[in-house]
Amino acid sequence: MNRLTTLIILSFSGIAASTAVYAAAASLEAVGVEIRDSDFPGATFELVHRAAPGYALIAQAEHRDFDITLELAGVVDSEAPAEAQALSRAFVGIAFRVQAESAEFEKLYLRLDNGRAEDQLQRNHATQFESLPEHPWHRLRKEAPGKYESYVDVALAQWTRVRIEVRGNRARLFVADAPQPVLVINDELLEARAGGIGLWVGLATIGYFRNIEIEPR
Repeated sequence: MNRLTTLIILSFSGIAASTAVYAAAASLEAVGVEIRDSDFPGATFELVHRAAPGYALIAQAEHRDFDITLELAGVVDSEAPAEAQALSRAFVGIAFRVQAESAEFEKLYLRLDNGRAEDQLQRNHATQFESLPEHPWHRLRKEAPGKYESYVDVALAQWTRVRIEVRGNRARLFVADAPQPVLVINDELLEARAGGIGLWVGLATIGYFRNIEIEPR
């Protein structure tokens, strides 16, 4: 198991419904990723995809409803097998309500290389929601085209600010401080229960994360 201690900003609700925000040295528990030092500008560490499910769980973060804000970036891993690189779009996002025992979790993420593609249909696949293991992206796209993904202007190798709000069976994805979400999910497909929160990367992707803030709701 690979671990890295890094600086992560965590928020916790106090007894009087106030929010205490503080800096904590928090461990990341690697599941299907390698965590290593990074020379990417502004990043102290990077996640490299090795196998599904491909996330790093954030210590002391297990919630049902929450907000998370962070900055993320990503590139296609040039050292991955050529066939994997051809399929990768630099997939970077957040896994949540993670149930490690049953391998169930949901995720919202960006396909960074799709955001400025020349093909409009490919651009329309720049964001994605998945509910695993039963509802991967390809099943959702086949059964409900366009419902669980959308367009947003994102690009490779640049920091992008993201906010995710999760409430009951609803989730909202905001990008770049936009006042309106770029993706609206009104029927999450797993039971709404507390679970882990992880930094997630997909096939042949190197992801970078910073300025992470989690606030339970």
